[in-house]
Amino acid sequence: MKKVQKTLLVLSFMLLSVLALSACGNADKIKSAIVKSGTLETTIIKGETLDTSNVVAVITYQNGEVKEVPASELTFGKVDTSNVGNVTLKITYNDYSFDVTISVVATEADVNSIISLESQLLTDYNSNRATQPNEQEQFMDGNQPLYVGDDNAFNFRINASGIDPKGELVSNLEKVRTIVTVELKNLDGTYTTLSGDDLTNMVTIDTENTTLDFTEQAIGKEFRVTVKAANADEGYEENATKFATNLVVVDAYNVYTAKELSVYDNFKDGWAEIKAEMGLTDVEVNGIVLQNDILVTKDDVRQDLFWTKDTPNYATVQAKTDLTLEGTPIDDGGTGIYHRTIKNGEKFNFYGNYFSVNLNSFPKMIAEDKDGVNVVQVGDNAEYMTAHLCVFYTTNDSKSKIESETLVNWKNLYFIGNGELNADPLNSGAILLMKNTEVSFYAYNTVMHNFYIGYFMQLGDIDNEFDGEYVIDSCKGYNSYQCLFYVWGAEHLVIKNSEFKNAGGPAIITDHCKMENDNPETGNPSRVDIVNSTIESKVTGKEPWFTVYDGASALVGQLSQLEDLYSGKYSSLGLPDTGKTIYAGYANENGTSVGQLNIICAMKSGDAQGLTASRIKGYVRIFETENDYADFYAGDTTVTYGLDMDKTDSLINKAMSNGVHYLESNGNGGYINSGFGKTNQDSTILQGKSFAEGNCVNIYLANGMGAMIGLYDSQE
Repeated sequence: MKKVQKTLLVLSFMLLSVLALSACGNADKIKSAIVKSGTLETTIIKGETLDTSNVVAVITYQNGEVKEVPASELTFGKVDTSNVGNVTLKITYNDYSFDVTISVVATEADVNSIISLESQLLTDYNSNRATQPNEQEQFMDGNQPLYVGDDNAFNFRINASGIDPKGELVSNLEKVRTIVTVELKNLDGTYTTLSGDDLTNMVTIDTENTTLDFTEQAIGKEFRVTVKAANADEGYEENATKFATNLVVVDAYNVYTAKELSVYDNFKDGWAEIKAEMGLTDVEVNGIVLQNDILVTKDDVRQDLFWTKDTPNYATVQAKTDLTLEGTPIDDGGTGIYHRTIKNGEKFNFYGNYFSVNLNSFPKMIAEDKDGVNVVQVGDNAEYMTAHLCVFYTTNDSKSKIESETLVNWKNLYFIGNGELNADPLNSGAILLMKNTEVSFYAYNTVMHNFYIGYFMQLGDIDNEFDGEYVIDSCKGYNSYQCLFYVWGAEHLVIKNSEFKNAGGPAIITDHCKMENDNPETGNPSRVDIVNSTIESKVTGKEPWFTVYDGASALVGQLSQLEDLYSGKYSSLGLPDTGKTIYAGYANENGTSVGQLNIICAMKSGDAQGLTASRIKGYVRIFETENDYADFYAGDTTVTYGLDMDKTDSLINKAMSNGVHYLESNGNGGYINSGFGKTNQDSTILQGKSFAEGNCVNIYLANGMGAMIGLYDSQE
């Protein structure tokens, strides 16, 4: 079982492919044009005539106005569909023209029989959830069901091949007739085959395109679906032209493309153009389900996210950086790319089906906020920024108090950011994964890589059980530029059965925010429980986060000097060589071996981005097992360790008043109560559980910061 206690240091401180091309005449008025999703078949059967009678063009003007234009006001060019392949349809509105790519395909009618039939969706789903060569890319739970939304049709993404009259293979066939059987799973594990009204009350089946449109009656039920080719070649094994899967129907929208992901957002008007294109203008959802890997690019999201020359303060900010500002994201901590508000009593579910949301080609920010207080510069005069914009941002609607369970659920999701864990200043403008403000949040079986910050939890009311409860369960996260978790006055965060490793700063940063006059009895402290989890960030204090923020690098150096307490240097003061070390490893810096501290959490005041000497409250508690966690909250306080700043008798109070360092044994709660230069009056720190079993020692520092350092055997 993986543990955290050996290496801890806490510091309180769709489906349309279109391309807008040339424009003339009114080009200065029309900015772009696209075809509204669902009004034109962009895949057409060879030899058929393209039907443009229902086309609606979505016209966007330079002033931001969006207008829908019917086919009667458009002019269409000719399209040759006599051969398989891609052809171009030119559409003209007034003097503005744009092109749409039309795919001409073969169908079952072009072959004698079907020799292979599979679901590309199922192939990808099973591949993604399987064991991976790199453990950091592997889900903790690979046994989750396939989820299917009821809000729109579910598409198996059929991949079929056949033999034509000449005996040649024809691949990528469209409109392949299938026989679809749907069975309902009963409570006793048996199955009932649905037919007649029992079937139509649950689902509408398109056997030519192999789609299933489930009804609300199907929500919460599990089905077994079998699909086989209606015209299967008798010379091939049945399994080659047949597949089956179980699926669970949920109240959600099935998402296949990046632009469809816009249904996550119910707050920002900037999505109007994309939602109009995709036919999602009036679509309201309670959840979404990924049915494909999603690559999010700049062109897939609302354009008001990005700097233009018309953005206020553009010229001033551009003058501060040696990089091009135009086209980069505007840093904004009060929103996300996808912004959702939650009402009292609502639940929003985000199911991943082991598919990914990938932003690795999304542009990075280069200026902090619209004022450009900090900008990114490269080269010899390197400068860094602090990033705030996130991918998913969730808040309550602020119109009513949260009085019943109100929750956002994430499940079986894989996220890839646009950052890297290195000292390149460009990576300080990488995007954050998420922020949740006050709305409770539960993530299960997610994986994330390469974000500026991973999970950002904000606020909550400690007296309200429905407000600000955050749980990360069986999740993984790696390589955040700043930290893996930022906890800003969160009521309660629980990280359990999880693994999070590698950050440019501490693995977790917690803030006691909104204090009045530095009074720790006011404001919102952060409270974190870590249960049966590996949390790790091995650093030397020279990484960007430490060098950018005041006091952080020096403090790590200060703590590193405490290695002498265990090495025998102070044997004359009753501190002999213990055979232990506070170093979690060593890094090579310009040919010199430098010790690394594993900094799990930095606890600090929320009044500043860097470290301050403000007295704060809050806690980080560590539990070896879930049983220990349960026992603690049942009253057994001996089954945890960590740093608890909520205690009225905390040694931090002594350190603040005396200006000296104290050590506290985690074995029995005793401490070296005389400070440096005096006789050790707590022998258990040398002989008790702390050293004998490699447990932790709490170190409280005089500037209002505390530390919990994990001990290693020195030979390691």
